[in-house]
Amino acid sequence: MRIYHFSLIFIILAVAVVSLCENRLAVSDKAMSSLMRLDTALDRACDAAAGVLAGEDESDEALAQRAEEAFVKSLCAYYGIDPGLPDTGYMIDKAPVYAITGEEGALIGYLTQENGRLVRRFTERISYADKDLRTIMEEYCNRYDSITEKEGVYYRFDLPDEDTGLFGRNSKGTGFAVLYRGEDGYSFAYSVLKERKCYYINLYGDGYSSPKYYHSDGCGFLNGECTEHNSMKECALMGAYPCPVCVTP
Repeated sequence: MRIYHFSLIFIILAVAVVSLCENRLAVSDKAMSSLMRLDTALDRACDAAAGVLAGEDESDEALAQRAEEAFVKSLCAYYGIDPGLPDTGYMIDKAPVYAITGEEGALIGYLTQENGRLVRRFTERISYADKDLRTIMEEYCNRYDSITEKEGVYYRFDLPDEDTGLFGRNSKGTGFAVLYRGEDGYSFAYSVLKERKCYYINLYGDGYSSPKYYHSDGCGFLNGECTEHNSMKECALMGAYPCPVCVTP
């Protein structure tokens, strides 16, 4: 066989190897992009769920169901799915365990099998004096895994690295934590209810007390008659500037 035949074979093999590597990289990039999208979607959905937890007149279970509804609607909105469609229930079924957290303990919404089908059940508030949030969620996740293992499916329970202790501290705030079953295992997301911050514009006054400025609660330039606003943007639309004493834009 002549030299150029060997060269031709080498070139063909090199092209095949390069093509195979490119295909694998493309698949890897696609998987990473999909995972990043899921992480973003879950973060936003948890924010939406946590946002409804200020309702003090509702039972724990009713509040959990409202948080669940907000979670699913947010996921649907992110992926461009109509939340009114009858088959969108599968999205919450991919979250076998979620928690409504509070200062003293957590309520768990978990999937269990009854009469051959999955149903959502709720616990009472489980005190942190007995178990921390990680242990509680792991326990209910393992219960769910015992169901899926019978069908040949197993997902490893995992939560973020707790070296900094941030997870433990945040878990005692009012919030929504979820384990979501993806293609390669569980994804975890958690959001704490953010305290609503209001801003105020005086109806009259001079200098920094004039209606030209908006203020945070407790500012010495606020007087007894003012309007309340939900954001700096809303105040700006009213033509007001941030008070240089109490507001940091």
